[in-house]
Amino acid sequence: MSTYYTIMSMIDGFKSFINLAVMVLTIIASWIMYAKAGEHGWAAIVPFYSSYVKFRIAGKQKLFWGYLVASIASIAGCILLMYEIIASGLSVMTSSYMGSYYDSTYGYAGNRIGAHMGMLIFAVILIIAAMIAALVMNILCCVGLAHAFGKGAGFACGLIFLNVIFICIIAFNKNIVYVGDGYNSNNNYYNPYGSNGYGQQYGQNMYGNGANQQYGQNPYGTAQGGDAQNSYGTSQQQSWNDEYNNKDYE
Repeated sequence: MSTYYTIMSMIDGFKSFINLAVMVLTIIASWIMYAKAGEHGWAAIVPFYSSYVKFRIAGKQKLFWGYLVASIASIAGCILLMYEIIASGLSVMTSSYMGSYYDSTYGYAGNRIGAHMGMLIFAVILIIAAMIAALVMNILCCVGLAHAFGKGAGFACGLIFLNVIFICIIAFNKNIVYVGDGYNSNNNYYNPYGSNGYGQQYGQNMYGNGANQQYGQNPYGTAQGGDAQNSYGTSQQQSWNDEYNNKDYE
């Protein structure tokens, strides 16, 4: 019998060691990942702020507040559930003293058991709803996180189902770099108002190097401007000068 308990305690100790190792590895990998994204690495060891930074890196910063509310609601539901379990147990144990036992929350024993059961059901529903909401937001964060590091849907699934492993891949793979929270079909980051968006398209390309040459240098400058220069400058002007110089005004 003592051998059985010894083996079980060794197994429990091994599980505790594995859990601790996974937690430390997650913190280290998150620290490196945050640093890759230009954030403070120490954010990985701060509860809730770590999640905020992760959502911000993923471009889902607004979703974090919903995730925070869902997490707080889940914790509150667990506290309420534990309280109601204890309180309802006390109500059942003291049901034979209906006239003398007074429940500080729901009054005398005549209505306290039903009220406790109703709150138990509410607490369970609150916990389930909050957990589902937090799960959905976490999935969206994983999708955004994959895109932020230039990866696609397959990598996002890895972050959802094997989060620690794929965070380690992001952290320790030097070929994976932070590209931002936008991406195109080639999974390359683009800034819609910068280099490939309205910046060069309507700034340099259309009215600068592109169409600006069309309406600036090309029509009236180098290309057609050359014709204009020939028409009004070199050709016609030279022709007029020759006529003026050769005409006899004496």
